[in-house]
Amino acid sequence: AEARKKANNEGTSYTNTALAMALYLKNNTMAQQIAQKDGKSHIEVQIAANGRLPLEDDEPGPFSFEYHLGDLFILMIMARGCNKTGAFDALSWHSPKNNASIRMALDWLAPYCSTTGVKRWPYDKVESPQISPCIELYRLASLSFNNNKTYEQIAETVPDGFASVYD
Repeated sequence: AEARKKANNEGTSYTNTALAMALYLKNNTMAQQIAQKDGKSHIEVQIAANGRLPLEDDEPGPFSFEYHLGDLFILMIMARGCNKTGAFDALSWHSPKNNASIRMALDWLAPYCSTTGVKRWPYDKVESPQISPCIELYRLASLSFNNNKTYEQIAETVPDGFASVYD
């Protein structure tokens, strides 16, 4: 229960698991409550007005990039679960507090996930581009946003030899 209180990726993981369990058990009332309360809270607290995930910036060593990727992936899965409950459209929802959204976070991270014209990660030294997780994130984003071509192109800028669970 401690993880539920955390505002970072640990809290998102907890909410995602609780939401998935409620949906699996067909407890729609509980799933809607989780989506409405915790789903909106995670988007609002974790995503800055420019789309950055500031709670993941300070992860030690060369890991903040991976934490940004991982947390955004979990936020995407959570948003899809929230949508499934019918409580609110988490993929399109914008925080009234700072106008942040899942799409803004995807757009902010995108320049760091390209193999052409890669933008240098500003928060720590990334030894080598971590492209494989980008594939999964932007494939999922493409599917979640009605086969969004921009997100699909990001996923396809990956060199040959990398596999995707969505292929």
